[in-house]
This record gives sequence, structure tokens and C-alpha cells, in this order.
Amino acid sequence: DGNDNYSYVFQHGNANLSFVNQIGDDNDSDVNQTGDDNDSDVIQNGSNNMSGVAQIGNDNESYVNQQGVLNNSSVLQSGNDNYSEVDQIGNFNFSDVKQFGNDNWSDVNQSGNNNISGVIQTGTMHISEVNQTGNFNTSTVLQTGNNHNSLVNQVGNGNSSVVTQSN
Repeated sequence: DGNDNYSYVFQHGNANLSFVNQIGDDNDSDVNQTGDDNDSDVIQNGSNNMSGVAQIGNDNESYVNQQGVLNNSSVLQSGNDNYSEVDQIGNFNFSDVKQFGNDNWSDVNQSGNNNISGVIQTGTMHISEVNQTGNFNTSTVLQTGNNHNSLVNQVGNGNSSVVTQSN
């Protein structure tokens, strides 16, 4: 519902699901799923929001919820049984999630404006949660190997954090 919204969905494999709901103007959603039993949901409510989801493998899940103006979310999951959720409430927020391997889990919550989050997880059984409430916060999470857990809570303005874990 709105004007000049764009949605592209490409699926190759079996039993893949994709749901895109766009309300507002000039929103852009791209979903690419290759493999079996992958699920992607994208909700965009506002204007000029951008979402890109790529899932390669089996049984991956991605949920993107963008409410506001000029939010940008990118999700890449390669492997099996990975889960990503991105909630962007506000304006000018940026989230980039990359998960390579199996059984990884990422949750990014951005409430406010001009927040930046980057999550890269490579390996197996990683958990990352990033919560940003406020404006101009920056978070980077890099986990490689197996079985790492990270929780980042940023409340206020202009906070910065870097988490690096490997084995």
C-alpha cells in the first residue's frame, strides 16, 4: 500500500516461504533463497526503507521489521538452521548481519535514529543479541569458531562497542 514500492523474490529449491508487506512509499525489498525450507518475512512501514535478505542452505529463518524512514537492513545466511531477526524502529538505522555455518542466532533491535549494527558469525552455535535504544550508537560483533554468546545493550546516545570472540 503506497507508491513506488519495489519487491523482488527469487527462490530455488523446495518448500521455501517468503512474505513481504510494504506500507508507505519508495520501500525496497530483495529476497533470495536457495535451498529447502527457508523462511523470510519482511515488513516495511514508512518510506525509503531498504531490506536485502539472502539465505543459502536449508531451514534458515529471517525476519525484518522496518518502521520509519531510510532504514537499511542486510541479512546473509549461508548454512543450515540459522536464525536472524532485525527490528528497526525509527529513522536512518543500519544493520548488517552475516552468518556462515550452522545453528547460529542473531537478534538486532534498533529503536531511535542513526544507529549502526554489524554482526558477523562464522562457525556453529553462536548467539548474538544487540539492543540499541537512542541515537548514533554503534555496535560491532564478530564471533568465529563455536558456541560463543554475546549480548550488547546500548541505551542513550553516541555509545560504541566492539565484541570479538574466537576459538
